[in-house]
Amino acid sequence: MTESLPPRSRAGTPGRREFAVLRQARAFDPARFLRFRLGNRDAGWVRLDLAQHLRAWPGLFHFDNRVATLSPLLGSEGERTEALAGVIGRLAEKGVISGWRDERYAVVEGPAAPPLALIERAAARFFGVLTFAVHCNGFTRRGD
Repeated sequence: MTESLPPRSRAGTPGRREFAVLRQARAFDPARFLRFRLGNRDAGWVRLDLAQHLRAWPGLFHFDNRVATLSPLLGSEGERTEALAGVIGRLAEKGVISGWRDERYAVVEGPAAPPLALIERAAARFFGVLTFAVHCNGFTRRGD
């Protein structure tokens, strides 16, 4: 049975299109992705079509059994961060990663886990890493 959610009538509220996007996000198909690992730690999921770009760095990324692994020889957070920064910068130059924010983002296994590496936030989607965000809106009163 397919769930059908009706659109809301007021302007600015989600309709069918937004719910379709949510359904797509919930329908994760691991056959379309490679697991992304930093050393021996699971860090995310890279789409198969995007993973092909990582093959330009054969000494840095290893591909085996549906897994793309950043070299385990990079043992520290700093080494992984530096290696990934070069890759991410080049992918951004080629237009593969867009939306550059100049914001370092921690790659973690879970909310309280220590960072495995720091990456440009725009690359979080490319590597399919766990993301967190806080949004805050503020209102001010003006004389007019």
